[in-house]
Amino acid sequence: MVTGYVLAGGRSTRMGSDKAFMPVGDRPLVELVIERLRPSVGRLVMIGNAHNAARLRAVYGPPSVHAVLTDLVPDRGPLMGLYTGLMHTGTDLNVFVPCDMPWVDPRVLARLRQACDARTDVVASSTPDRRIEPFPLICRRAACRDVGRLLDEGAWAVQALLDRPRARLVPIHDPELRRGFTNVNTPADQAQLHADIAVTS
Repeated sequence: MVTGYVLAGGRSTRMGSDKAFMPVGDRPLVELVIERLRPSVGRLVMIGNAHNAARLRAVYGPPSVHAVLTDLVPDRGPLMGLYTGLMHTGTDLNVFVPCDMPWVDPRVLARLRQACDARTDVVASSTPDRRIEPFPLICRRAACRDVGRLLDEGAWAVQALLDRPRARLVPIHDPELRRGFTNVNTPADQAQLHADIAVTS
């Protein structure tokens, strides 16, 4: 049993509007992420912020997803999204994916899950040039303590969690899996996503 969390609580400052509801063709971006993540998890939960959680619940609440949560503390970055999910989870393994990763790949998720052994609480990916890809991220429920400590220390970024002793990076070298790490951050990225979907449709 794995719980999947879609992180939709960011400020979307580079996009200029809420990325979760950004139109891609005739669908919001977050629906593409939900569709890609759903086969890999047993439960699916969204985490929004104080500004968009009500709208997320209205559009994507049960039965579309199992629940829509709100960040426990506002404006504290993606670590707060992880903390919120881990504080509410009922499963040991949890997958976190931002709402702007429309090509998240189930094959990558499977590799990350396999790497989450008894000595590991957090798993992310690395590229051939040794760049860290913090998402998608697998977290055991036990990682909640480390996330809470980092937040108390003023950390915001997931990189701080990946520096902890019980974190692990899985090398992803397959070229066909690289698209799974694509983020949609700007209007130019949105235009490229439109073009890519048109080609694959």
